[in-house]
Amino acid sequence: LEQQRQQWSEDYALEVLAEQLRPKANEAFHRKDYSMAADLYSRILKCLSAVERKKLDFAIKHSKAPQP
Repeated sequence: LEQQRQQWSEDYALEVLAEQLRPKANEAFHRKDYSMAADLYSRILKCLSAVERKKLDFAIKHSKAPQP
C-alpha cells in the first residue's frame, strides 16, 4: 500500500510539473529556442504526447547545445 501511495505521489508531482512546463516548452519551441524547448520537454518525457515527442526530437536535432 505504501509503495502504491509513493507511486501515486510521484505520478501526481510529474503531472503538476508537466502542466507548468508544457506552455513554456511550447513557447520556446515556437520562438525557435530549441535548446530550451528540448530541456523543458525532456523533463516531462513520461507525460509527452506523440506530437510533443516529435517536437522534442526536432528540438534536440536543431538545438545549439548538445543534449546528453
